[in-house]
Amino acid sequence: MGADLQADATAARRRATADAFRGRSVLPVFDGFVVLGLTGRDIAELVCVTPPTVSKWRSGVLRIPGDKLTHLTLVLAHLLDEAKAHGNENVRGGDGAWALNTARERFASQDALNRNLPVTDVREGALRFRNWWASGAARRWHEDCFRPALKRQAANEPGKAMRVEP
Repeated sequence: MGADLQADATAARRRATADAFRGRSVLPVFDGFVVLGLTGRDIAELVCVTPPTVSKWRSGVLRIPGDKLTHLTLVLAHLLDEAKAHGNENVRGGDGAWALNTARERFASQDALNRNLPVTDVREGALRFRNWWASGAARRWHEDCFRPALKRQAANEPGKAMRVEP
């Protein structure tokens, strides 16, 4: 029972954080990552910049380069596809169904915005994504986003088998 209360409190904090950032992030892709439980540090690692740079992108102080924006959008799409393919609603943030639905909405909004990017930026961003995916980083990110929640679920429900798919 205590674990359920803690999970509910964690989910409420995640929603409050996402709601707080919703009005502050200039681009929907950042909101999508926030509701999935990724931090500015995680996003910085994805595109090889510093966390303060990501913070400036999120707040609109700096314009994010189109190739990096394309890369981040494709990573978000990949994480959402993986969650859907594995029937996995256990995200790092702890509030799976709500987080995935919200992230899907943010992805759709960002995808519409990305249609105005120059073709060269989209091509370069797609190449960055392909290299990221081929390096095995995609699998590590999937495990990082979804596996901790699955382990928590297994600890809370010891009679159920833990379903972890790569």
